[in-house]
Amino acid sequence: MKGDLSADSFALTRFDARNWQIINRRHPPTDTRHTVAWITETGEGHVQVNWARATPLASVYPTATDALTALRHWAEQADGAIGPTAIPHFPPPPH
Repeated sequence: MKGDLSADSFALTRFDARNWQIINRRHPPTDTRHTVAWITETGEGHVQVNWARATPLASVYPTATDALTALRHWAEQADGAIGPTAIPHFPPPPH
């Protein structure tokens, strides 16, 4: 999904009473990158988000709008890049 990320390219679309999609407007509906997530209102005061690709984002949010906001925030941070993981370095063991 990197490279496709621009916070303003994402939109929330509702397709029935309980279901939403987050789409990437930079890609046509026939492109697999168009759908970013499927969202279902659970009836328990939150929504369940199924991301189309791996992301570090949560799968439960209070509202569909909150999920969209989280995605936009993530996309604004260096195209979703995550900083390197520090690997500890130790000297070789004594012989």
